[in-house]
Amino acid sequence: GLYTWLPLGLRVLSKVSAVVREELDAAGCMETQMPSVLPGKLWEESGRWGKMGRELLKFKDRHENDFCLGPTHEEAVVEVFRRDVGSYRQLPLCLYQIGTKFRDEIRPRFGVMRSREFVMKDAYSFHLSDECLEEMYTDIWNAYHRIFSRLGLNFRAVEADSGAIGGAVSHEFQVLAEAGEDAIAVADMEGGASENEKGNPEYAANIERAEALPAAWPPGSSSFVHTAEGGKEPLQELVSTPGAKTIPSLCEALGVAPWECLKTLAVAAEPIIEEEKSKKGKKGKEKSSLVEEKVTPPAVLLVLRGDHSLNEVKAEKLPGVASPLRLLSEEELESAGLCPGFLGPVALSHAAKARGVRVVVDRSAAAISGPFVSGGNSPEMHLRGCQWDDKGDGYTEGVDARVRVRGEEGEGFEVTDLREVVEGDKSPDGVGTLRLRRGIEVGHIFQLGKKYTEAMGVSVQDEKGRPACPLMGCYGIGIGRVVAAAIEQEGGHDEKGIRWPLALAPFHVSVVPVNLHKSELVKEATEKLCEGLVAEGLDVLLDDRKERPGRWVGAP
Repeated sequence: GLYTWLPLGLRVLSKVSAVVREELDAAGCMETQMPSVLPGKLWEESGRWGKMGRELLKFKDRHENDFCLGPTHEEAVVEVFRRDVGSYRQLPLCLYQIGTKFRDEIRPRFGVMRSREFVMKDAYSFHLSDECLEEMYTDIWNAYHRIFSRLGLNFRAVEADSGAIGGAVSHEFQVLAEAGEDAIAVADMEGGASENEKGNPEYAANIERAEALPAAWPPGSSSFVHTAEGGKEPLQELVSTPGAKTIPSLCEALGVAPWECLKTLAVAAEPIIEEEKSKKGKKGKEKSSLVEEKVTPPAVLLVLRGDHSLNEVKAEKLPGVASPLRLLSEEELESAGLCPGFLGPVALSHAAKARGVRVVVDRSAAAISGPFVSGGNSPEMHLRGCQWDDKGDGYTEGVDARVRVRGEEGEGFEVTDLREVVEGDKSPDGVGTLRLRRGIEVGHIFQLGKKYTEAMGVSVQDEKGRPACPLMGCYGIGIGRVVAAAIEQEGGHDEKGIRWPLALAPFHVSVVPVNLHKSELVKEATEKLCEGLVAEGLDVLLDDRKERPGRWVGAP
């Protein structure tokens, strides 16, 4: 995960940096340079020292002070800001740097696309109003479009999850490439249009962020329905399914399709604080007081349709779900009164309900309109012929309300978006359907709000002389990743090697003279040619070695 940039590669890297500088300077940003080694106390102030995990490389100096190698510089720039900025008159302010970062990746891979040490442009802006932050966010968005267009990249701006950086709004800039690490969902509109009927760009989002609308139940479902004799209602029955702990094995055992089944995943719950009133007697008098106690529910059950996959980012963001997301072990399930391998939302055990096991159902699972198969909550057993209740608080498409199993009492289960989108899903903006593409993330922009300034006690004087906590934006570009993405995108390479976009090519023209050292005329003509090309703004590679024809080397 550590690389040396050789002369030609360094020329390419420098060209990316030059374009980035030009566009950010034009957008009103100012360049600075912050240290790569950062004090741990700043990260403790923000609360990230203990949350970043082992990707944050920590060490102590000779005085036993904590330090880290910076993977990102929010804390450092806030420290600069709070020392030097004290008035609204100095805002808005946007500072950027181009420098080396370090992230102790558990598995560095794909060369400079995911290395431990990398070159990055990171910018940070400060504001006193949401409107001002949004204006800067738009300015940077437009600057990124100009940067990546100038660099010859085939890219998309997509909605994204903010991850460890934080903030409510963020977008990634993804270069479309089959070798991309990320899956992105893009709306496929009729006629190949790039904008919807309202004039907005077509919907695009990282698959971690992409909203999944309720999927239609495939035609021909419910073929397995068993009905009570002489009746029209499905017969809910407990059937033996020995060893059928996966959706494929269950479908084979019962002769049903995956979308006719529910699968239930049990994840760890977040501790909740409960308040209890207690009375203390003192000298014949009674005194009431509130006592806080942390109680951890045994599990959260996440229910999806059998042919869908859980979106772990969405699940981890659910209130009450522990972070990081963690599946429960068989021992933990059994202690909670649950049956490993045969879980389901139907007929949960009394012990599980009594201990506060919570059930959350995905929209598409809740939208199943016919009978389905569910785990029987008993060893080697499943329930078939189950149905959602269509009365009272039954699920309504597009509304994350609640859903109840037919024949069961109570308020039912929560419904929300839990799954990953799949090819052919309806676009969340209502225009077209989704197709999945691969992408390489080369840029990411965030509206951080007050996440860092509030945590680190930053305030400036507003127009009325009152202290105000500023809002922040954060804007990154992976300089090295841009180089890799330019190669990996369609048309970026062929059987002969790299095909650089003109803006990134280390040299635009190779001049290879014959007999340069033997002929004064050849030498004069070569010099004149090179001077003319340079005057036209081209980068020229002159091969002036004393080599015979056939041993010349050009540049990609």
